[in-house]
Amino acid sequence: MSKKKILMQVQNNEISSEEAYEKLYRKEPKGRASFVKLSIKALEESKGTNRLLSVLFFLPVPIVFVRWALRFVGKELTPMERRELVKIINHAKGTRVQVLTAKEDVKVNVKIY
Repeated sequence: MSKKKILMQVQNNEISSEEAYEKLYRKEPKGRASFVKLSIKALEESKGTNRLLSVLFFLPVPIVFVRWALRFVGKELTPMERRELVKIINHAKGTRVQVLTAKEDVKVNVKIY
């Protein structure tokens, strides 16, 4: 059903606004994620550094390597937090994240699919 038809049904009081919201915006989860694509640009660094980073992260990284890297990177996290983070990453298919820094000297984009 199209968006226009659903809104017309709400206008004619055929369905409630809650039902319309469910039809318009609630979708089933897309499933488990398989890959993570990183894009890192250091604004204050040279072109060579940025090219090296773009070559290193040109291909998507499998989720298996991300989970493996979390063992070493997330040392300050408790084991419970680490497990929760892995669950979130596994089920975040179709998510885009832009990491903001305080100085805004680095742009990091993460795409999970």
